[in-house]
Order: sequence, then C-alpha cells, then structure tokens
Amino acid sequence: MIDWWGVFSNALWIFGLSLLLAALSHYDWLAHQQGRRLRDVLKGRSWEAIFAISLTLVCLGLSTTSQSWWEIVLWGVLAASFIWQGIQAWRSN
Repeated sequence: MIDWWGVFSNALWIFGLSLLLAALSHYDWLAHQQGRRLRDVLKGRSWEAIFAISLTLVCLGLSTTSQSWWEIVLWGVLAASFIWQGIQAWRSN
C-alpha cells in the first residue's frame, strides 16, 4: 500500500529545492544577459521572495517528515521566519 502522506511530505521539500534551483538558474541567466554579476542580481527583492517561498516549502516538507517534537518545532519556526521574510520582500516590491 502506498504511503500517500510520505509521498506528499517528501514531494513538498523536493519541490521547494527544485524551485530554488530553477530560480537560481534563471537569475544566473539573467545576470549573464544583462552583463552583471550574479551577486548584484540576487540583491533584488524578487529573489528574496522566491528564496523565502522555496525555503518555506523545504521547511514545511521536512517538518512533516520529522519524528521528534523538537524537530517539528524547529522546522516550524524556520518556516515561520521564511514566511515573514517573504511577506517583507513582497511588501517592498
């Protein structure tokens, strides 16, 4: 029998990491097209927002796969901090 909760939990953090990697690849391409350094392009608010969303998904996925209460709390606190960072980045755009 398929463990659908395990599939969902692991898919969540894997999707978060793949979103982060795709965004990093896009911003690297954008920096190359504009003739700027990647570091300069990553200073933008749009990068901060996608970074926060991606790592929120990673933290939520890892919190659902955790066994100990303190791991769940730790991942939850990290997810909340990335949600806050994403809201701040979105508001400043």
